Amino acid sequence: MSLAQCYEKALANSPNLQISVLDMLVADVAINQAKMDFLPTLNAGATHGYNWGQSIDPFTNTFATGRVRTNNFSIRSTWEIFTGLMNRYNLNLTQLNRQSAEEFFQLEQRNFKNEVAAVYAKLQTDYLVKTLYDEQYQLIQTLFSNVEAQEKVGRRSPFDTMRILALMQQDSAAILVAENTIRYTEFVLKQLLNEPDSLATSLKFEILNEAQLQKELRKFTNWEIDTLQEMQVAKLNRATAELEYKMAKAQLYPMLTLNSAVGSGYSGRNEELVGTNLVPKPMDVQLRENLFQSAVLTLSIPIFNGYRVKNAMKLAEIKLQQADLNILQTRIDLINYIERLLVDYENELVNMKARQLVFNTNKELFMASEKMFSNGILNYAEFVEAKYAVTQTRLDYLLSLSNCYGILLLLENIIT
Repeated sequence: MSLAQCYEKALANSPNLQISVLDMLVADVAINQAKMDFLPTLNAGATHGYNWGQSIDPFTNTFATGRVRTNNFSIRSTWEIFTGLMNRYNLNLTQLNRQSAEEFFQLEQRNFKNEVAAVYAKLQTDYLVKTLYDEQYQLIQTLFSNVEAQEKVGRRSPFDTMRILALMQQDSAAILVAENTIRYTEFVLKQLLNEPDSLATSLKFEILNEAQLQKELRKFTNWEIDTLQEMQVAKLNRATAELEYKMAKAQLYPMLTLNSAVGSGYSGRNEELVGTNLVPKPMDVQLRENLFQSAVLTLSIPIFNGYRVKNAMKLAEIKLQQADLNILQTRIDLINYIERLLVDYENELVNMKARQLVFNTNKELFMASEKMFSNGILNYAEFVEAKYAVTQTRLDYLLSLSNCYGILLLLENIIT
């Protein structure tokens, strides 16, 4: 799997990112609800009951001395015609929340890609280190064979063979440690990809060699601070704070509400004379006779509410100032962070090239030292010193190269 494929798998399988997607769906539902708040409400109701004792019948306005059955049926509607622009502001707020959820999602995506990139870059480092120890082990194996052959013809003592064998064992142990490190790094990367166990065991990752890593390195010249997700989130927070201030101020405006109702009812006390007996009127007759309709237009003008609105406005104004300062601080922090990454990247490029030159020099010295040691010109201590120097300088060079690659991946995710 290439780095791009790792990004794709990780972003698709991340539980945290899936939670962020659900947050955006929640924001969509809130937008739809805010739109529905512009419409009037409509509710239907029905009651069925009995009255006993000295209760007042609502339809005949007489005392019910026995058990009296009553039924009521109604449809009621409430329409907030004007709410001080509160509904409009609430809709705008839900739309801002949706944009914020999307920006947070993109920010989490980028940060998660950085996590994947860091582990992927470390995997490249681990393989470079293992390649180094493999090369050293092969060199010592060849040298051991030569020294062993020289011992058989009497040109070397057994102590020389034992010393080279000890070096070979050290390099073998270093290879084992490098392999275990690679295994764990691959495990961490597979965890980030969050694939099922049956698929994760078969995953293989693309490993770049030294030349391919150097080819990936490039310069960064143009980048725009305002396009970064952190700045977008800070600006949306500022827009939200401004809207909350308007919502607090809107509570000073009058509110106009229309309430209407249509209904009817039935009462067992609503009677008529049939022959010589009083009997309750039929339900269909009572429903027609008791039909009622009402419409009430209410204007509510706020006069005094214990300074709650003014205090809410002050708090909203403070939040607005905090949002402005947060934008400024976010800009400062981002510029410092990116500039530091760019400086680290430039410095590491210089160090990498310098360490490469140092390694090439030590490589030539080691090759000469190996020949002189094989011919008995150089003693063991001098040979070991040359071997340590070439191993350490190559390790420093490879670590610097992989560090450049790691910083490169971070910069690509942040500013490109």
